[in-house]
Amino acid sequence: MTLADAGHGLALIGTGVGEPALMPVKGVELARSCDQRFLEGYTSLLGPGGFESLVNMIGEVEILQRSEVEHPTELLSAAKEGKVALMVVGDPLQATTHIDLLLRCQEERIPTEVVHAASITTVIS
Repeated sequence: MTLADAGHGLALIGTGVGEPALMPVKGVELARSCDQRFLEGYTSLLGPGGFESLVNMIGEVEILQRSEVEHPTELLSAAKEGKVALMVVGDPLQATTHIDLLLRCQEERIPTEVVHAASITTVIS
């Protein structure tokens, strides 16, 4: 079931490496359709001007720090009520924190979607 089908849930969206222009089209479209958009702001960072570019592409974005993602009470609560995007620089499943988020959503029956993107791991391979 997609977020569109359910009307709520959490989307983990990779932005690609370094700049939002590398974000998959599917990720851009999904993020635009969400009620709330967040950027995980600690695993990796966008390059200079990247945050502003991301906002111009998809709309208003709030930056979340480690504690807000590792202890996602507010994030999951929002995902129970509406469609929420959490963007991650690179691929969203490169960090165990994001895998943990998916598992928490599964436990709480919150629909999820993942949009993969290139990560530094795939770029240097």
